[in-house]
Amino acid sequence: MRDYEGKLTGLPDGMTIDDEDNLYIALYGGGAVLKVNPTTRKLLKVIPIPARDVTSAMFGGPNLDILFVTSSRVSLTAKERLFYPAAGSLFAVKNLKAKGLPAFTADIVDGVTKRLNLLENLFAPDIFYPTPKESKTVTRNSEIPFWQFLVDTLRSFF
Repeated sequence: MRDYEGKLTGLPDGMTIDDEDNLYIALYGGGAVLKVNPTTRKLLKVIPIPARDVTSAMFGGPNLDILFVTSSRVSLTAKERLFYPAAGSLFAVKNLKAKGLPAFTADIVDGVTKRLNLLENLFAPDIFYPTPKESKTVTRNSEIPFWQFLVDTLRSFF
């Protein structure tokens, strides 16, 4: 968005990708969805939405060729709501000549114990429960939950 400063308004919000790896970015406060090639950083299309605060975008429909776009009206004044009467609506954008990817689902709630055992079997136990001699920077404090330790460790790398 830095390359289009002054030409676009709003802040990036929800995003999705199509089957050609193009990125669709909802512009909160910008009244549009951007289609961007993330590799070349080229703006391919601006899809106007009749609402100021565009919140998210997701492909759907039987062929995943309809871009569903959500919007908000929460932060609009009474006068702005008259100017954007469709704000807060769900929009279906067709004929984009693009298709989305099937949704990926993950079970992150019901299998915590199963995943914990899988991770411990994949990695040496000292990764999860390092001894002070074996690890110079990462030691697990037994008072914090394992998953918090794992998240903190990942954050330290990224």
